[in-house]
Amino acid sequence: MRISLRIKLTLIALLLPLIPLFGLRFGDMIQKDLLESRRETMLFSARAIAAVLSGQSELLDRAQFLSLNPTSDVYMYPLRIPIRINGNDEDWQKQPVKTKMVESGNIIQPQGKEPEQNFYFSQRLGFWKKHLYAFFEIHDRQLVYQKKNSPYLNRSDHLKITIEDHDRQLRSYIIAASEPGWVNGFLMPLDPDDPFSEKLEPRIQGMWLETDYGYNIELRIPMSLIGRRLGFSVANVTDQESGRIEDVLGSTGEQDIGRAIIPSSEIERILMRLDRPDSRVLVVDQHHKVRASYGKLADQFGSEKEETTILSKISIQVLPLT
Repeated sequence: MRISLRIKLTLIALLLPLIPLFGLRFGDMIQKDLLESRRETMLFSARAIAAVLSGQSELLDRAQFLSLNPTSDVYMYPLRIPIRINGNDEDWQKQPVKTKMVESGNIIQPQGKEPEQNFYFSQRLGFWKKHLYAFFEIHDRQLVYQKKNSPYLNRSDHLKITIEDHDRQLRSYIIAASEPGWVNGFLMPLDPDDPFSEKLEPRIQGMWLETDYGYNIELRIPMSLIGRRLGFSVANVTDQESGRIEDVLGSTGEQDIGRAIIPSSEIERILMRLDRPDSRVLVVDQHHKVRASYGKLADQFGSEKEETTILSKISIQVLPLT
């Protein structure tokens, strides 16, 4: 039986719309196979890195992995770019840094008393090369600046930095201002009532910016000043004449100081030797803090991550570079 040309053309016209559908189906199959292959590759990489690190118990202990306290310990995020010290948070919005709120649960002084309802602050910390950058957004409806000719730095609103240096000596620095603008740290004497042995620390540099809700303090501190412990607290003074401190809120809970946690350079050197091309490797603790990384640092953990747990509180994550 002969098939007429008209019927042939009709059949071809009916089949033509099916060609793109077959193409899409074939493309989906290829994409699925590629994703599965990439998943298996990432999972293999995570297991290989986990096998190397699982035998490094002393190294993990030095990096303080298994006892991180998110309330009292101070975690410093790795920054993408350096921060401009101007008192604004524009640069911080571009960084993979989380904000920590410090409110009534973190009162240091006076014990047993609720702080002023409108007095609290937020804290953001990050490091770039040899410097720690810090941004504090203080909510304080009644600003009290330092008297122009007063030698006392602790009788006005101020920020206190408590550091255990590399020699394990505790040192306290105060950031205070008589007006908005550039500020430096002052090393405080052991006797808090002795104002005359305060020493300027020009390496601690910052900006004090007055805002509608209080004030911002943005700082740059050399990492060489910071040892294994660090803490920040903000003091609230309501009367300039008396200079009496009403409240003190600390970022490390009821303590003046907590452990200073940064990504481990030793573990990062191991990751560098285990170079995985076209991927980024993150060593993450149970609080989702990046404790070591190699490759481009992700802003957040995406849905394509693969992980292998090596200890109860540590995971390895390998993500594709996209």
